[in-house]
Amino acid sequence: WNKVPKWVITKLCKVTVDIGKYTWIIEDDYLSEVLSLVKNHGTRVCGLFLLGLTVEEFTKGDLLLLSSRKKEIQNGLKAALPLLFHLLTSIINESLSSSSADLEISSEVLKSTMRVIEVLLGWAEMSNAASPELLSALLKIVEVAAGSSGRGVTGECGCHAISCVNEILGKRLVPRELQPLVVELMHHMLNVLRTLTNNSSNIAEEVFNHSVIELVNVLLELHLPRIISLQNQYPGTGEFPLGELLSLLANFTFQQNDLESFMHALLPWRAFITMITETDSGSEVLADLSEKHCDGLKWVSDKLLDKALFMTNLEGLSSLDDNCNIEVAKEKPEDLLDWEEKSDNTDKKDDLSELDKFVSEILELLNMCCRLQKIAMHLGTRS
Repeated sequence: WNKVPKWVITKLCKVTVDIGKYTWIIEDDYLSEVLSLVKNHGTRVCGLFLLGLTVEEFTKGDLLLLSSRKKEIQNGLKAALPLLFHLLTSIINESLSSSSADLEISSEVLKSTMRVIEVLLGWAEMSNAASPELLSALLKIVEVAAGSSGRGVTGECGCHAISCVNEILGKRLVPRELQPLVVELMHHMLNVLRTLTNNSSNIAEEVFNHSVIELVNVLLELHLPRIISLQNQYPGTGEFPLGELLSLLANFTFQQNDLESFMHALLPWRAFITMITETDSGSEVLADLSEKHCDGLKWVSDKLLDKALFMTNLEGLSSLDDNCNIEVAKEKPEDLLDWEEKSDNTDKKDDLSELDKFVSEILELLNMCCRLQKIAMHLGTRS
C-alpha cells in the first residue's frame, strides 16, 4: 500500500469497482472478496479504501446502470449492512486498543474506517445503521479525542466520528426501538464536555471544538424534547441532567478565545432558547424548562451582555476589526440596541466588520432570551 503511488492504487480500485457493478451477485461474490481484504491485517487499509469506493459508487443516485441492475446491487448492499457495520465497529475497537508500536498503522486504519462509515450512514436508513455497539464505538473515539484536546490523528478521527453521529441524529424520525440510544448518547455527550471543560488552560483544537458544538446543536435542536419525555419511559437511562449539560455548555462557550469559535459556540444556545420560547405552549415538558433553568439563563445572559460592552470587555472588543467606524456605547445596553437596529438594516452580514458581527450576534441572542419575561426584567435592571 505504501510502496505503490496512490494514483495507481486509486485507478486500480476504480477499475475493480466498475467490474463489480456488472458481476456482483450475478457471477461472483465481489463484496466477500473486498471484505476478505478488510479482515486481513496486511491488506486492511487497501481493503477499506476499496470498500469505501465500492459503497460510494454502488449508492450513487445517478449510477449509470439499468434500473433493475441498480436496484439489485443496492438491495444486495442493504442486506449486507449488518455485517458491514459489525465488521467496521470491531475494527474501531481493535484500533483503539492497539499498542503504541502499532499507533501509526492503527490511525490510518481508523481514519479509513471512519470514511467508510460516513458514506454508509449517508445512504442507509437509520433502522439499518444505528446500533448500541456502533454508537458506543464512535463515542469512544470522540472521548479519546477530547482527552487529547482534539489534537493530532485522534482529533481528526474524533471529527469523523462526530460527523457519523450527526448523520444518525440528523434523521429526525427515530424508530421507537432506537430511541433509548439517543438518551444514552446525550449522557456520553456530558462526558465529552466534562473532559473539555476540566482543563480550561488547554483549549481544544478549533476544528474539533466546532465538531463538538455541531453535535450538541443537533442534540438540542432535534432531540431534546424526545430525550426529556423518554427518560420516564426507559427507567434504565436515568433522569437526564439538563442543568449540568447547560452548565457545561456555558463553561465551554465562554472558554473559547477566538471570535469564530465563540460565535460558533452560540449555535446550541440559539437552538435551546428557540425551543423553549417558540414551541407550542401545550407541551408541559417544554413549558417547564424555562422555569427550571431561568437562573442559569440569567447568568448566561449576563455573560453575553458583558461580552458586548466595552465597559466589561474592553480588551476583547478592542482587538476586533471595526472598519465601519460605528459609534459604540461603552456603558449602556440600550445604546447597543440602537446599534443592533443599524446592523439589522444591512442586507448582508458578510459586509459587517468583525466588531459589528460579534456584537450583533450577541444582541440577537439576547433579544431571543428576552422573550422570557424574567430574563427581560433581569436585563432591564442592568440599564
